[in-house]
Amino acid sequence: MRKHFASAILFLILLLPAAAHAVATIDVVNEQSTWFVTASTFDQNGVAQTATTANYEVINVTAANTMIVPSTSVAVTGPVLTIVLPPSVQSLLNSQDNSEMLHFIFRFTYGGGLQGTQDYYYRLRNLWGMP
Repeated sequence: MRKHFASAILFLILLLPAAAHAVATIDVVNEQSTWFVTASTFDQNGVAQTATTANYEVINVTAANTMIVPSTSVAVTGPVLTIVLPPSVQSLLNSQDNSEMLHFIFRFTYGGGLQGTQDYYYRLRNLWGMP
């Protein structure tokens, strides 16, 4: 998925454990699963850029926009960043729900204060009976 910003382009590849998962309208992630997000940062011309700073947060939209992961810095090692969300992030707040909608937000700065922001919604599925 490519999103264009006034100052940046961000490319996200979302991977689920054991298999590449094609980007869909709304991905479904099983509760208590590790989720990998690979973010590649580009400038407004599509040239890969190493971010100066990068951070993300996760919000549970179903549970009245409850903050699951507050703004968390990502170690910038180059134009491609891998963010690992542990199983503790993929836990339903209400175990009686069939699923809950989560909102992943990624922000980065580069090149003298330019900024890119990308968000992604995904559904967290209840596996009923998981401890």
